[in-house]
Amino acid sequence: MQKLDFKLNTFTGIDDVTASAIVAEIGDISRFSSADKLAKYAGLTPSQMSSGGRGKDCNQRQGNRALNKILWGLAVR
Repeated sequence: MQKLDFKLNTFTGIDDVTASAIVAEIGDISRFSSADKLAKYAGLTPSQMSSGGRGKDCNQRQGNRALNKILWGLAVR
């Protein structure tokens, strides 16, 4: 992580193992043109289910499930 010069482990709650797992799952971050596209890749964007004029927002079931699990774990800490 020091050779790659990433600063993820400076955030509270992210150690070297978690930071390296995030980097491994995302890969080259420059392939995402916006944060929205990275969030969609991680499966963090909500989707709307509707029928007959009624609807509700649900969690996205698509995306990188391993990255989603890592980020979800950080959110609930």
